Amino acid sequence: MVSISFLFTFGLGALFLPLWVYIAGKIGKKTVYILGLLIYGLSFAALYWYTTDNLMTLLPLFISFAIGFSGVSLSIFSLVPDTVEYGEWKMGVRNEGLQYGLYTFFLKLATSLGAIMVGIGLDIYGYVANVDQTAGSLMGIRVLTSFIPAAIALIGAVILLFYPITEKMHAQMVKDIAERKSAAAR
Repeated sequence: MVSISFLFTFGLGALFLPLWVYIAGKIGKKTVYILGLLIYGLSFAALYWYTTDNLMTLLPLFISFAIGFSGVSLSIFSLVPDTVEYGEWKMGVRNEGLQYGLYTFFLKLATSLGAIMVGIGLDIYGYVANVDQTAGSLMGIRVLTSFIPAAIALIGAVILLFYPITEKMHAQMVKDIAERKSAAAR
């Protein structure tokens, strides 16, 4: 049922995007990103205590995942262009290709490292494919699918507290860039 739950969660997440856009307009993209990570992380942490196969019982958790995932997804794709403008504002050069290339590279690297970490974690907890799992391996699976992603989301939220580009700073950057272009055109 994992495929169905992912489809439901991501589909529902898409429906929450307009709400997050509205909220971002009120409190800022950075704050939405942090809130999305916190909701997403808390959803993962809550997964530890769910021990049912009944999808209806998991529905509130799927909704929580969808809300958090939606906020995170919206924010990452709205912060990357801000960093492009920051580079132009600071150095006078737009480098979208480099920034998006690096973003894509690090996304793929993180995905690969995450898969390796899961494999190592399963090995540490004694997981053996196609057999009944021991209590230790079942506990390991629960930890790997709950507390570890929750901790990573929390670390991400803390790191974002230091992200320097605010809405006010972004508006000033855009204004300064436009003034430079206007002065250069004269």
